[in-house]
Amino acid sequence: ENITVKSKDLAIMTIVSGDKYQKIWERVEPFFNDYADKCGADLLVLRELPALPSPHWAKFAIHELLKKQYSRIAFIDADILIRPDTPNIFDLVPEDQFGIFNEGNYTPRSVCIHEVQKVFNIGLPKWDGKAYYNTGVMVISREHRHIFKVEGEVKRLRNSFGEQTYLNMRIMKSEVKVFQLPFKYNRMSIMDRITGMSRLDSYFIHYAGDGYGNSLE
Repeated sequence: ENITVKSKDLAIMTIVSGDKYQKIWERVEPFFNDYADKCGADLLVLRELPALPSPHWAKFAIHELLKKQYSRIAFIDADILIRPDTPNIFDLVPEDQFGIFNEGNYTPRSVCIHEVQKVFNIGLPKWDGKAYYNTGVMVISREHRHIFKVEGEVKRLRNSFGEQTYLNMRIMKSEVKVFQLPFKYNRMSIMDRITGMSRLDSYFIHYAGDGYGNSLE
């Protein structure tokens, strides 16, 4: 009797944990719902989180979801405002590539990659010395799900940014083909000065850690 018929092959996924994010979510949820409809995707909102170092680590549920349920997932942080005219991100990113924004091109983050190589004692020979990906928006296909399989011990990092530096290591180590999302699909405040453009020119306006947390007017 309890068979769930999976109607869609695509999902938009986010994490809503804690009061601050709940307040933000109340404002952005209609935009997420509309966008999921536009993309022909299910909307998955993770709320009940296992005991993890921080809620960000719930992203690793992507491994199982891509194994059993979906062929592609777009992960979008809950503190992102999605403009109503945003194009379908699944059409933008080729299915065989991992879509993610390289914030290392705009702000120095190499210290994170140097640290993760040292702490985990691994080499990342293909790293260009600059790349660092922001995991607030990602487009992931089934063939990339191994990146979200937590293996071995997750060691503490000073420059961790939640799970972000660890995920950077996994992406770089896997040598998957990365599709670099344009900044319009993950627009953070660090871009204001560099681009000289209003953040409202972008499709995904990311309020991460810039003090705008409670003012998504």
